[in-house]
Amino acid sequence: MEGEPFILFKRPGDATIQLGRFQDGAPTQFHVASFDGDHQTYFVNLSEFDLTNLDGLLRDVSTTAFQNELHESAAYQNMVIKAVDLIHRGNLEKVVLARQAFYREAIHVPTLMQRLFEVNDAFVYLSYLPKWGLWFGASPEQLLRVHQGVASAMALAGTRLSQGDSQWTEKEYREQETVDGYLKQVFEQHGLQSVSSSGVQDRFAGKIKHLCSEVRGELDHPGWTQELIDDLHPTPALGGSPKSQALQFIKENEGFSRQLYGGYLGFETGDELELFVNIRCARVYNNGILQFAGAGINSGSVPESEWKETENKLEVLSQLF
Repeated sequence: MEGEPFILFKRPGDATIQLGRFQDGAPTQFHVASFDGDHQTYFVNLSEFDLTNLDGLLRDVSTTAFQNELHESAAYQNMVIKAVDLIHRGNLEKVVLARQAFYREAIHVPTLMQRLFEVNDAFVYLSYLPKWGLWFGASPEQLLRVHQGVASAMALAGTRLSQGDSQWTEKEYREQETVDGYLKQVFEQHGLQSVSSSGVQDRFAGKIKHLCSEVRGELDHPGWTQELIDDLHPTPALGGSPKSQALQFIKENEGFSRQLYGGYLGFETGDELELFVNIRCARVYNNGILQFAGAGINSGSVPESEWKETENKLEVLSQLF
C-alpha cells in the first residue's frame, strides 16, 4: 500500500509545525522541484501538527532500497582537479560538485524528526511524494521570497566551522560575490526596480557558517512569474557559473542524479511566495539514509579542502542520526 503524500514543516524562527495535506482547490500551493528543474505544484490544506502523531502519518509510507555506488575521496578530489583545470583554461568560473553519503543503519524517522524540528535557523521539513520518496532536511538558504510586492533572494556561499577564529579567504569571498552578482542580474533582467544587496554577513547553520547577503528588488506588477524562478534556479551556489557550462560539467562528471537535492520547495498563497533551496537534506530508503553535499570549486580550490567541506556539511544532519 502506498501512503498519502504530505509535507510537514516549520519555517525559520517559527516554532509551529504544520502539516500540508494534498487536496485539489486548497488555498495554498506547495512547490517542489528537483535540481534538474522537474517542477510540480500541489494544492495543500495546512494545519498544525503534533509530532507524537508522526508514527501514524508514516505508517503506510513505502520506501525502496538504495544500491548505487558512491564517490570515494580520491574520485571526488580527481573531479575537483579536472574542474580547476577547466577554470584555469577559462572554460568555467565556478562549478559546484556534489557527492553522496549513505548510512546503512536503521533510523527511526519520528525520533530523528523530533531532534531536527528543534533547529530554529532553517526551513525544516519532512515530505513524502510517491515520485521522489521520503525526504527530510533543514535548509538555511532561501531561494526567493515575495512579500508585499518586494522580492528577496539569499546569496549564500562559503563554508567554515562555526567554532574557531579562522578568517574567510579571498576564494570564499569571490565565491559569494559571484552568487550575489548573479541574483542582482536576474532581478534586473526581469524588470525588478531598486535592486540592491545588503552587506555580506556570517550566517550560522549548526556547526558551520556561511557568507551571506540578501538581494532585494521591487516588483512592478503583482505576484511573480515561474520564469523568474527558472532563471534563479539553480543559482551559482548550487550549479556554478557560467550556468550552462557548469551544469554540463556536472552532468558529465558527477555520475549520479541529485534528485531533489539542490532543488527547491516552498509555498505560495495569493501574491505571497516563499521558496527554499533544498540543501542539508537526505532521502530515506528502507536500508538506510542517503545524504547529499556539495562544494563550490573555483580557481583557488584545493581538492582535499573541498572534500573536507562536504564532510562538514554532511555532519550537520548525520550528527542527528
